[in-house]
Amino acid sequence: MFEDIEAGVKIFRGWRRLIGEVDRDEWIGLTLITGIDRHHPAHYRLAISVNEQSLMHKIPSKERFTLVYRMQDMTPADSTNIDRFLHL
Repeated sequence: MFEDIEAGVKIFRGWRRLIGEVDRDEWIGLTLITGIDRHHPAHYRLAISVNEQSLMHKIPSKERFTLVYRMQDMTPADSTNIDRFLHL
């Protein structure tokens, strides 16, 4: 998913320092978007960000905030891995 492997390693190290080995508070949000290419039905988009719901109780109701997502199109030859993930 990362073109720059070291950047990816730094991101995940930072997350581990921040939230630990297990995301018990569901701080990290993952969104899978399927059906992005009718000619390649196994392709999907992955969006990673802070889970919006985990922030809602920490921010006063009249405050505004911005979420930043990292989105990546995944282009596997078949849907084996995504099917396994979605059935967990």
